Amino acid sequence: MPSIDEILYEFKKMILRDVSLINTTKGIEIATNRELSNVTIISTSEVLTEKYVHFKYERNGVIYNGTNPPITGKQIRVQIPHLGYDDYELVIHELPEQVSSEDFMVIENGVKFLQMELLKKYVISQNQFQQKNNIISDLLNDRLFEEKDINEVLDSLTINKYKYYQLMLIKLYPRDEKKNVNKDLLPQTLRQIRLKIRDSLKDIVFLERLDVVVFIHNFNDVTAGINPHTIEKKMNTLVQNNVFKDFYYNVSISSKVEKLSIPQANREALDTEKILRLFYNPNNILLYEDLGIYKLFLDSNNLADLKKFISARLTTFKSQYPLLFETLHTFLDTNQNYILTSEKLYLHPKTVRYRIDKTKTILNVNFANPEELLQIQIAARLFKLIDGRKTNE
Repeated sequence: MPSIDEILYEFKKMILRDVSLINTTKGIEIATNRELSNVTIISTSEVLTEKYVHFKYERNGVIYNGTNPPITGKQIRVQIPHLGYDDYELVIHELPEQVSSEDFMVIENGVKFLQMELLKKYVISQNQFQQKNNIISDLLNDRLFEEKDINEVLDSLTINKYKYYQLMLIKLYPRDEKKNVNKDLLPQTLRQIRLKIRDSLKDIVFLERLDVVVFIHNFNDVTAGINPHTIEKKMNTLVQNNVFKDFYYNVSISSKVEKLSIPQANREALDTEKILRLFYNPNNILLYEDLGIYKLFLDSNNLADLKKFISARLTTFKSQYPLLFETLHTFLDTNQNYILTSEKLYLHPKTVRYRIDKTKTILNVNFANPEELLQIQIAARLFKLIDGRKTNE
């Protein structure tokens, strides 16, 4: 398969003019003459072509800033339709003179040929992408049983240079679950996240699945690793650019491990994502090391283990009075504020007061006893964990 450079130079021979292919998504340009890459556009007009021409062309008047001295000229630009998420544009530099109408048939065929070559390269890249995804998935999910196999995979991914590893999982959630979002929007959004993160982290690879992208970062100094403040700035930039208009995101970061513990780091990132989803506001970043007491409960392998941390009195109360229990734990989460509780639950403050008074009577709660209130708050979070596990099972 010829390279894009080779195709462009053959194209130049045919039309006797320099050409450039620009990936406008990534800002990458391949040119037969680099002096013609830096331009200032001073005018734009549509090129009127014959009926047999399938693509839309425009002619720009430009100043070529890279020549010495800068010169004024014209160029033809044409968008090349493409299956992938990158946008391509072919530029024909009309130096020393404009393209003739006879040359347009050659240009048209050249654009079609480039379109087919880009399609072939896209198919190959997608196959490679899927193969890499599968390899990384085996690594993360502990399906490599020998250390030599782990080393081979890390070598193939070029992340076997340093001692330490850290994982970062970014998961997207639709803002409106009832809204039908364009099926291409999710992978496009994940792609923009990948490009932004790769700007700030070297020695990383990623796995992408549906609504999740997982990064594996390899580094030498245990004091280094993934900086949550840097990630926050990157994500905020994407928010400001309206990338997340249809999605919320959560970012979960594992502890720092050595290569044989990469599967453990993956479990940590997944557990951190559970806690983010259940107890935190969206568009948040959380490190596994900051989970605190939640680590104790996440280590439980079944629902019965979690239930033993909850008093039977609270389990019965929640079962018999679910609305009262919801009001109670919201009331405690707002520092016993009736107004805030009513706002969170969309209730009248008098309704909240009635429910709390009734709860006092049934449960005999002492709202001045911090130990008793802590037990209720822990129970409320454990009920969420249990319900979350039921949903996933």
